[in-house]
Amino acid sequence: MSTSQEEIKFKFPCPRCGFEINQISCVPWPNFAAEKMKDSASYSEDYTVCENCQEDIKITIWNDFYSHENPDISIDGVDDKDINIVEFIDPEWEELKWVKQETKFLQILKNQLRQVRTLIEKNTDDIKHDDGLNNATCVMNHVYIFAALEGFLESTYKHYALSYEVALQKHCIEKIFSLMIKILVCQSTA
Repeated sequence: MSTSQEEIKFKFPCPRCGFEINQISCVPWPNFAAEKMKDSASYSEDYTVCENCQEDIKITIWNDFYSHENPDISIDGVDDKDINIVEFIDPEWEELKWVKQETKFLQILKNQLRQVRTLIEKNTDDIKHDDGLNNATCVMNHVYIFAALEGFLESTYKHYALSYEVALQKHCIEKIFSLMIKILVCQSTA
């Protein structure tokens, strides 16, 4: 068995009483050391208990390169067609959900890109006749777009990195320890 990272949310009826069970289980990574694609299968076993009848239920999840986004779920006493996958949860994406939020930084970037589009649309007819002007305008538009992206990434990074208390504390503690080590080394060599 390999270590798991992604999770899958699914529901199924209890094999004993038919009560609907909602479950989140880890999905194993495929076996990356396999020499052949067909040998890449790996599995994980999970257990759950029905809230209604207290039945212990064994869940087996198989995954390989062929079914990475849609792993096979096998549950003792439950027909495969009765297992409904609700959601495939990728923890790395869950950590980055803030990217989808509309922030003031994203609004600024959108406004800047809208301005570039407006400039391009207004100057298209004038630029067609002069190749030198066309090249210069393209270069200026590219520089403006890259500057806008750089500003967005920089401000977003600063906002989230500096507002993340745990990371900031860790960084401060690392700096304090490295400073203490330098002082101790200086004192021991003197």
